[in-house]
Amino acid sequence: MFNQWLGKQLSNPRGILAKWIGSYMEKGNKKANGWTVELIKPSPGDRILEIGMGTGTTLNRLLNEYEDIEKICGIDISLSMVNKAKQVNRGFIANHKAEITEGNVEHIPFAAQYFTKVYTIHTVYFWSDLVKGLQEIQRVLKPEGEVFITFTLSEELDRMRHTKEFLHYSPKYIQSLLGEEGFRQVKISVQKPFCCISAIKE
Repeated sequence: MFNQWLGKQLSNPRGILAKWIGSYMEKGNKKANGWTVELIKPSPGDRILEIGMGTGTTLNRLLNEYEDIEKICGIDISLSMVNKAKQVNRGFIANHKAEITEGNVEHIPFAAQYFTKVYTIHTVYFWSDLVKGLQEIQRVLKPEGEVFITFTLSEELDRMRHTKEFLHYSPKYIQSLLGEEGFRQVKISVQKPFCCISAIKE
């Protein structure tokens, strides 16, 4: 019962324990977040979107470590996480370096060709429509923009009790979908138990 509840909360933290769930995710995702930041390699003038930013600590880290980034935006389906991330990044928001709002990958609330990079960590299991999500990412990316999708490998998810209801995808499957949705140079990087699929918009 607890593991089922935890799995649902990880997809959309809410209620009186949302802050605890946020802290749980922040600690549990630390390695995957750090690895993804290394892969992104932000460039001066980048305008970046994080899908499912949670408490906003990865977004905050990027802005602190790469001062030449133009702006980072974050969206999350959890209003509790949006409020927490706004608090964590209130200084960057005041300086117009960060923008955080409620939203989901199937309906990204930003204009076409707005971002140079889009990344998401541990969210793909919860997307209601994988193809629509990839199409939306393609829409908001500038030509030659890059996407990074980090997730736990299926065989590792199978060992976890709270991930029984998560959607499992193979890296090859996501790689093929990205190719079909207007991306090239699709690359699979693995640092077990994690995988990151990166690609460039045509």
